[in-house]
Amino acid sequence: MIASRSDFRGTITDIGGPTANLYGSRCLLWEKSGFCAGKKCLVPAKCKNLKLGYLESLDLYRKIKAISAIKHVFIGSGFRYDLLVDDYASEYLEEVCRHHISGLIKVAPEHCSDNVLGLMNKPLFSVYERFVEIFKKTARALNKEVFIVNYFISAHPGSSLKEALKLALYLAKRKICPEQIQDFIPAPMTLATAMYYTERDPFSGKKIYVAKTFRERKMQRAFIQYSKPANKELIIEALKSLNMLHVFKKFQSSISARQYKFLKKKARWDA
Repeated sequence: MIASRSDFRGTITDIGGPTANLYGSRCLLWEKSGFCAGKKCLVPAKCKNLKLGYLESLDLYRKIKAISAIKHVFIGSGFRYDLLVDDYASEYLEEVCRHHISGLIKVAPEHCSDNVLGLMNKPLFSVYERFVEIFKKTARALNKEVFIVNYFISAHPGSSLKEALKLALYLAKRKICPEQIQDFIPAPMTLATAMYYTERDPFSGKKIYVAKTFRERKMQRAFIQYSKPANKELIIEALKSLNMLHVFKKFQSSISARQYKFLKKKARWDA
């Protein structure tokens, strides 16, 4: 047992697994007849047959905390935020925030365009915004200083510079400066890759936009990471192509002079 090791200092940094709040999940249909035809367990909303393992998770966390050598049990894995917005999740979220978040909770809203999210088979962006409010309210009630780490993706099929700009303006308005961005890369055996190569939605057959040039992919990423001084020229180029250069001041106003100076110095360090 890890708690009995001589080099163990009392802190478990992550017991979450690939997706923290899907531990112990089960489906009544799986147990009876295997997967259902639709396979829509979570979109557009959680299927009534999917039972989440929140009670089992809390029981496990409490048993681990009860071990005398263990001082802290943290969850460093990501959460499905759409499974934390309904009443059934309130006890789970409160206990996680109270005891198991070291300071940051990781979620993946991916994008703010409902069209792009739909192609990803993700919930509407309003669900993410609802989660943010619930999380902040829970943290205030517990008097805990905890924050959200968001993961976004650039250049996913369906996202043009227009959608990337929409996301960038959303982030800038809220002074969110993402550090970790995933560039979409087509990988075998995925629906997104089928979209990338065919430029069509495989379910509806409708044509969709796909960013394929390296330059545009760089511009979409630059939009999302608008706070990086090195991205300034790419952002201006993208805005000119959209005839939207007048919104550049919104990116500038979201970053203080002190922040910009720090980021510029950091860019030199990272180079």
